[in-house]
Amino acid sequence: MIPVYAHRYLPAGRDTSAHPVLSIHSLHDTIVYGLDLADYIDQEFRTAEVSAPFWRDYI
Repeated sequence: MIPVYAHRYLPAGRDTSAHPVLSIHSLHDTIVYGLDLADYIDQEFRTAEVSAPFWRDYI
C-alpha cells in the first residue's frame, strides 16, 4: 500500500492507474474513498456548496 494522505492508501504494484483509493483504519475498517486518485482528490478536498444560509455557518 502506498500512503496518500492520513489513512488513505493506493494499492501498490505495476500499472497503478485507475486503482481505487482505500481508507484503512484498522484491519476491520476498509472502505473505498475514490475510484482513482483524481476522484479521491475531488471527493476529499473540494469545498461544499451550500445554498441555505443557515448551514453555511456550520460547514
